[in-house]
Amino acid sequence: MSEDDSAVDPAQLAFQRFTELIGEFTHFSVSAFGGIKLANDAHNLGRTIGMHEKPRKDTGAQFEYLRGLMLLALWAGFEAFFEDFCKGVLMRTISAQEAQSQYVKIFNKSRSKRKTSLTKFEAILEPLARHGDIPPNLLTAFKEAEAIRNIWAHNAGRVDEKFLHDAPGLELTLGDKVNMDVDQYIKYIQAISMYSIVISTRDTIALGYAALPEDYMGDGQFRADYATLFCS
Repeated sequence: MSEDDSAVDPAQLAFQRFTELIGEFTHFSVSAFGGIKLANDAHNLGRTIGMHEKPRKDTGAQFEYLRGLMLLALWAGFEAFFEDFCKGVLMRTISAQEAQSQYVKIFNKSRSKRKTSLTKFEAILEPLARHGDIPPNLLTAFKEAEAIRNIWAHNAGRVDEKFLHDAPGLELTLGDKVNMDVDQYIKYIQAISMYSIVISTRDTIALGYAALPEDYMGDGQFRADYATLFCS
């Protein structure tokens, strides 16, 4: 699909806006982490040289906390993209108001299928004929990102029984604090981003356009997963 087409098509426009958000999100992450380090270094130096007696600040712990908050924010952006995308697909044949009503019906009907679908989103995409396969590597990372998002949103980042079921590969125990190192953080951002690309590319193909070549995926961790789906 060309840039001119995506600029007016509501479903592809939703993807375009989410892509822009990810770019802004990435730049902000660098600034936020850098700002915390500078501020904490100055604070801790002040204590060392006797300028104040306030407790030292643990930059590593604050980084872990910020990663959790940032994942929460990006997940919210993904969910907004997903809803706008689905409504956009519907709006190709019905009005915006009708699309809103139809989406609510699809969303509600999908509840019974979510536990057996690859993701809860696939259950919603199925009536739109935009569902499909997800390579295991991408699926595992996406589900871990979802589990971490949920545990930060609903249980202050502490492992509960549901988390143990949803993310067994992380090998955490009940009551552990769920923290992400920088490699995990990057992996989950890229997984969320790639899943949005997968969804949008399914739509592109359904409309009769070719998928973007693998080279357009850069050096991301899930480039091979994209190639498996669309370039083989």
